[in-house]
Amino acid sequence: MARSAPMEDMYLMYSLTIKEFEIIDFSMSRSLKDEAFIAIGDSNGHIGLGVKCSKEVATAIRGAIILAKLSVMPVRRGYWSNKIGKPHTVPCKIFGKCGPLLVRLIPARRGTGIVLAPVPKKLLQMAAATYTAIVKTYAFLTPNLWKDLPLAKTPYQEYVDILENTSKTGQRIIELITANKNNASDLHG
Repeated sequence: MARSAPMEDMYLMYSLTIKEFEIIDFSMSRSLKDEAFIAIGDSNGHIGLGVKCSKEVATAIRGAIILAKLSVMPVRRGYWSNKIGKPHTVPCKIFGKCGPLLVRLIPARRGTGIVLAPVPKKLLQMAAATYTAIVKTYAFLTPNLWKDLPLAKTPYQEYVDILENTSKTGQRIIELITANKNNASDLHG
């Protein structure tokens, strides 16, 4: 049999069974790849996920570990009903989707624990709080994260008297504003 015959021809046209593993290694070596998924965490609010595909398992695992370490991110935590003690749950209802898989995280009372299947439970235990859902906790700001900043005047509010007195636009207004600033600095300095 010629080496160029595809695998389908051996099965369909000639009804041959393959008796030597070297044939599979030669003809399918480029298509057989192993994929590794690695999740790392410190059980204190940090999680990282790495995915790597390679021809060899060891290379895939090593690459996934490196990618997981590079993608470590903090998990934002919140409270369930009142702000007593340290934050202990996710701040709100969130969900993440990857392909057909949908993960929904719902805030719970202190002491409830993680109510999940074993594998996602282990992943969330590593984060101490799946990955796409946790990223969405950074998509909004809760009132306890708002900063009180002084309100600055917009240029329209600051130069309202100049804008009222002129009907010109563009470069002429810029010249009037710089002249107004120079006059104000001459008066003060």
